[in-house]
Amino acid sequence: MRNVLAILLTLSLIALAAPAAPTLDEIREDIQQKTADWTSLKADIHMVMESQEGPMPMRSNAEGTIEILREDDTERTRVDMTITIEELGVEQKLTTISDGTESLMIMEMMGQRFAVESPEGDDQHRTPIGDDLIAELEEDFVLTVQENETLDGVEHYVLTGTPREPEGFEIWVFINTESGMASRFEMMGEHDGEKMEVNFRNAEINPTIDPERFSMEIPDGVMRMDPDMMGQLGGGM
Repeated sequence: MRNVLAILLTLSLIALAAPAAPTLDEIREDIQQKTADWTSLKADIHMVMESQEGPMPMRSNAEGTIEILREDDTERTRVDMTITIEELGVEQKLTTISDGTESLMIMEMMGQRFAVESPEGDDQHRTPIGDDLIAELEEDFVLTVQENETLDGVEHYVLTGTPREPEGFEIWVFINTESGMASRFEMMGEHDGEKMEVNFRNAEINPTIDPERFSMEIPDGVMRMDPDMMGQLGGGM
């Protein structure tokens, strides 16, 4: 009996000593403090997309960079990526520039360059700055805080999200507790085999970035295209 009581007492002490998981508001506040002085950011992106639907499974790999510039209460984002569809042996280059109200997408494939302008929408690249990211995600997902995990030797907050709309996808978000920046997204579609993983690495905080890199002007020699047609060519990837 004494042994049982001793075990129960030990377990109780361990439970009391274990830190309580942070709430979503506490994570948001912590991230706000860590990112308050950020004016710019640059990071590498690695993305893998898989789909088992259709007659042939598809797997795409994407490598590139993301640059973010905050000035005059405006946040501008530029993403440059090279996307490879393994089964088809197809490679395309994709640049997306946005200023929060509109976006410019430029795609290069098979020696041709196309561009499409559109209002900023839900399909735009998520900004990997924690507080802004959480606010955006809450529009589309019901977020739940999970136990912290360690990625690459660094502790991360872990959030999971269930879609507010039917036929959506579930999401896992890993946010670096030291920097306040999201390091990884994992997304799982409603159908089997639909999944995506996005990793942000080698982040630079407040690097010098030329504002001209965020120009919304279509370069010479680039064909302007309707958004629906661009999506058929793969620009919606």
